[in-house]
Amino acid sequence: MSPKKILIVEDMSILLDGLVQAIDSDPDFEVAGKIRDASQVLDFLSSHPIDLLLTDIRTDNGENALNYLGEIHQAHPDMKIVVMTGVPELSYQERAKSLGADSFVYKNISHEELLTTLHRTLQGEQAFSKGPCDDFLTALTKTEMMVLRKFCEGYDRKEIAQMLNLSENTIKFHIKSILEKTDYPSMARLAIYVVSNNYIVVDD
Repeated sequence: MSPKKILIVEDMSILLDGLVQAIDSDPDFEVAGKIRDASQVLDFLSSHPIDLLLTDIRTDNGENALNYLGEIHQAHPDMKIVVMTGVPELSYQERAKSLGADSFVYKNISHEELLTTLHRTLQGEQAFSKGPCDDFLTALTKTEMMVLRKFCEGYDRKEIAQMLNLSENTIKFHIKSILEKTDYPSMARLAIYVVSNNYIVVDD
Protein backbone atom coordinates (compact mmCIF):
# COMPACT_ATOMS: atom_id res chain seq x y z
CA MET A 1 0.00 0.00 0.00
CA SER A 2 1.49 3.36 -1.03
CA PRO A 3 2.16 5.94 1.69
CA LYS A 4 -0.32 8.75 2.27
CA LYS A 5 0.81 12.06 0.81
CA ILE A 6 0.97 14.97 3.27
CA LEU A 7 1.31 18.70 2.61
CA ILE A 8 2.82 20.75 5.45
CA VAL A 9 2.22 24.49 5.85
CA GLU A 10 4.65 26.01 8.37
CA ASP A 11 6.68 29.21 8.17
CA MET A 12 9.35 28.47 10.82
CA SER A 13 12.25 26.57 9.29
CA ILE A 14 13.24 24.69 12.44
CA LEU A 15 9.71 23.47 13.05
CA LEU A 16 9.19 22.64 9.39
CA ASP A 17 12.38 20.57 9.24
CA GLY A 18 11.40 18.73 12.42
CA LEU A 19 7.91 17.97 11.08
CA VAL A 20 9.29 16.69 7.78
CA GLN A 21 11.79 14.45 9.55
CA ALA A 22 9.17 13.04 11.93
CA ILE A 23 6.53 12.41 9.26
CA ASP A 24 8.94 10.93 6.72
CA SER A 25 10.19 8.53 9.41
CA ASP A 26 6.77 6.86 9.34
CA PRO A 27 6.54 4.40 6.39
CA ASP A 28 2.81 5.12 6.09
CA PHE A 29 3.44 8.77 5.23
CA GLU A 30 5.23 10.81 2.60
CA VAL A 31 5.78 14.56 2.77
CA ALA A 32 4.71 15.58 -0.72
CA GLY A 33 5.03 19.32 -0.27
CA LYS A 34 6.22 22.10 2.05
CA ILE A 35 4.66 25.58 1.96
CA ARG A 36 5.31 28.60 4.18
CA ASP A 37 2.33 30.75 3.14
CA ALA A 38 -1.26 29.50 3.54
CA SER A 39 -2.42 31.60 0.60
CA GLN A 40 -0.44 29.28 -1.72
CA VAL A 41 -2.17 26.05 -0.66
CA LEU A 42 -4.94 26.05 -3.26
CA ASP A 43 -2.48 26.59 -6.10
CA PHE A 44 -0.38 23.68 -4.88
CA LEU A 45 -3.37 21.38 -4.51
CA SER A 46 -4.54 22.13 -8.04
CA SER A 47 -1.62 20.14 -9.43
CA HIS A 48 -0.62 17.81 -6.57
CA PRO A 49 -2.87 15.06 -5.16
CA ILE A 50 -2.71 15.17 -1.35
CA ASP A 51 -4.30 12.90 1.26
CA LEU A 52 -3.82 15.17 4.27
CA LEU A 53 -3.07 18.85 4.85
CA LEU A 54 -1.19 19.70 8.06
CA THR A 55 -1.26 23.46 8.46
CA ASP A 56 -0.19 25.97 11.05
CA ILE A 57 -2.61 28.85 11.56
CA ARG A 58 -0.08 31.68 11.50
CA THR A 59 2.01 31.48 8.33
CA ASP A 60 4.34 33.62 6.22
CA ASN A 61 3.41 37.16 5.17
CA GLY A 62 0.98 37.51 8.08
CA GLU A 63 -1.43 35.02 6.54
CA ASN A 64 -3.98 33.16 8.69
CA ALA A 65 -4.75 29.66 7.38
CA LEU A 66 -8.27 29.84 8.79
CA ASN A 67 -9.06 32.49 6.20
CA TYR A 68 -8.50 29.88 3.46
CA LEU A 69 -9.68 26.71 5.18
CA GLY A 70 -13.31 26.85 4.05
CA GLU A 71 -12.36 27.29 0.42
CA ILE A 72 -9.73 24.54 0.66
CA HIS A 73 -12.22 22.11 2.20
CA GLN A 74 -14.86 22.95 -0.39
CA ALA A 75 -12.44 22.40 -3.27
CA HIS A 76 -10.99 19.17 -1.81
CA PRO A 77 -13.69 17.59 0.41
CA ASP A 78 -12.00 14.17 0.50
CA MET A 79 -8.68 15.52 1.77
CA LYS A 80 -8.18 15.36 5.53
CA ILE A 81 -7.18 18.57 7.32
CA VAL A 82 -5.22 18.83 10.57
CA VAL A 83 -4.76 22.33 11.98
CA MET A 84 -1.97 23.11 14.45
CA THR A 85 -0.99 26.18 16.44
CA GLY A 86 1.21 27.38 19.24
CA VAL A 87 -1.26 30.14 20.09
CA PRO A 88 -3.98 29.31 22.67
CA GLU A 89 -6.55 31.66 21.08
CA LEU A 90 -9.92 30.57 22.47
CA SER A 91 -11.79 30.72 19.14
CA TYR A 92 -9.33 28.83 16.95
CA GLN A 93 -10.58 25.29 17.55
CA GLU A 94 -14.24 26.11 16.99
CA ARG A 95 -13.45 28.14 13.90
CA ALA A 96 -11.22 25.42 12.43
CA LYS A 97 -13.85 22.74 13.01
CA SER A 98 -16.62 24.83 11.46
CA LEU A 99 -14.46 25.42 8.37
CA GLY A 100 -13.82 21.74 7.73
CA ALA A 101 -10.83 20.75 9.88
CA ASP A 102 -10.84 17.09 10.90
CA SER A 103 -8.40 17.47 13.78
CA PHE A 104 -6.69 20.21 15.79
CA VAL A 105 -3.44 20.00 17.74
CA TYR A 106 -1.15 22.30 19.68
CA LYS A 107 2.54 22.51 18.95
CA ASN A 108 3.51 21.40 22.45
CA ILE A 109 2.63 17.77 21.64
CA SER A 110 5.35 15.23 20.89
CA HIS A 111 6.11 13.93 17.41
CA GLU A 112 4.70 10.56 18.49
CA GLU A 113 1.40 12.19 19.48
CA LEU A 114 1.31 14.09 16.20
CA LEU A 115 1.86 10.92 14.16
CA THR A 116 -0.90 9.20 16.12
CA THR A 117 -3.22 12.11 15.33
CA LEU A 118 -2.37 11.90 11.63
CA HIS A 119 -3.09 8.16 11.59
CA ARG A 120 -6.39 8.60 13.44
CA THR A 121 -7.46 11.42 11.15
CA LEU A 122 -6.73 9.44 8.00
CA GLN A 123 -8.79 6.60 9.46
CA GLY A 124 -11.79 8.91 9.71
CA GLU A 125 -11.54 9.91 13.36
CA GLN A 126 -11.47 13.45 14.74
CA ALA A 127 -8.99 14.62 17.37
CA PHE A 128 -9.32 18.02 19.00
CA SER A 129 -6.72 18.66 21.70
CA LYS A 130 -7.49 20.45 24.92
CA GLY A 131 -5.73 23.79 24.72
CA PRO A 132 -3.31 25.37 27.19
CA CYS A 133 -5.96 27.70 28.59
CA ASP A 134 -6.90 28.85 32.08
CA ASP A 135 -9.98 26.95 33.22
CA PHE A 136 -11.84 30.06 34.37
CA LEU A 137 -12.10 31.31 30.79
CA THR A 138 -13.86 28.14 29.68
CA ALA A 139 -16.65 28.96 32.16
CA LEU A 140 -17.69 31.97 30.07
CA THR A 141 -20.73 31.63 27.84
CA LYS A 142 -20.52 32.27 24.09
CA THR A 143 -22.07 35.73 24.53
CA GLU A 144 -19.72 36.57 27.40
CA MET A 145 -16.77 35.60 25.22
CA MET A 146 -18.07 37.87 22.46
CA VAL A 147 -18.36 40.75 24.94
CA LEU A 148 -14.85 40.11 26.24
CA ARG A 149 -13.43 39.90 22.72
CA LYS A 150 -15.04 43.20 21.69
CA PHE A 151 -13.75 44.84 24.86
CA CYS A 152 -10.24 43.58 24.06
CA GLU A 153 -10.60 45.08 20.58
CA GLY A 154 -11.10 48.50 22.18
CA TYR A 155 -14.88 48.99 21.99
CA ASP A 156 -16.80 50.55 24.87
CA ARG A 157 -20.00 49.24 26.43
CA LYS A 158 -22.32 51.25 24.20
CA GLU A 159 -20.51 50.20 21.02
CA ILE A 160 -20.54 46.55 22.09
CA ALA A 161 -24.28 46.74 22.73
CA GLN A 162 -24.85 48.10 19.23
CA MET A 163 -22.57 45.53 17.60
CA LEU A 164 -24.22 42.59 19.37
CA ASN A 165 -27.71 44.03 19.04
CA LEU A 166 -28.20 44.00 22.80
CA SER A 167 -29.16 46.67 25.34
CA GLU A 168 -26.50 48.41 27.42
CA ASN A 169 -28.08 46.93 30.55
CA THR A 170 -27.65 43.44 29.09
CA ILE A 171 -23.99 44.19 28.37
CA LYS A 172 -23.61 45.44 31.96
CA PHE A 173 -25.09 42.15 33.17
CA HIS A 174 -22.66 40.13 31.04
CA ILE A 175 -19.69 42.18 32.23
CA LYS A 176 -20.72 41.61 35.86
CA SER A 177 -20.95 37.87 35.18
CA ILE A 178 -17.57 37.82 33.40
CA LEU A 179 -15.84 39.52 36.33
CA GLU A 180 -17.49 37.22 38.85
CA LYS A 181 -16.46 34.09 36.95
CA THR A 182 -12.89 35.22 36.34
CA ASP A 183 -12.40 36.94 39.72
CA TYR A 184 -10.91 40.02 38.06
CA PRO A 185 -11.57 43.52 39.46
CA SER A 186 -12.08 45.15 36.04
CA MET A 187 -12.53 44.39 32.37
CA ALA A 188 -9.37 46.38 31.63
CA ARG A 189 -7.23 44.13 33.85
CA LEU A 190 -8.84 41.01 32.38
CA ALA A 191 -8.35 42.27 28.82
CA ILE A 192 -4.65 42.89 29.45
CA TYR A 193 -4.28 39.35 30.81
CA VAL A 194 -6.07 37.50 28.00
CA VAL A 195 -4.44 39.53 25.22
CA SER A 196 -0.93 39.27 26.66
CA ASN A 197 -1.35 35.48 26.94
CA ASN A 198 -2.78 35.16 23.40
CA TYR A 199 -6.10 33.77 24.64
CA ILE A 200 -7.64 36.46 22.46
CA VAL A 201 -5.76 37.69 19.39
CA VAL A 202 -7.15 41.09 18.49
CA ASP A 203 -5.62 41.42 15.01
CA ASP A 204 -7.36 38.34 13.54
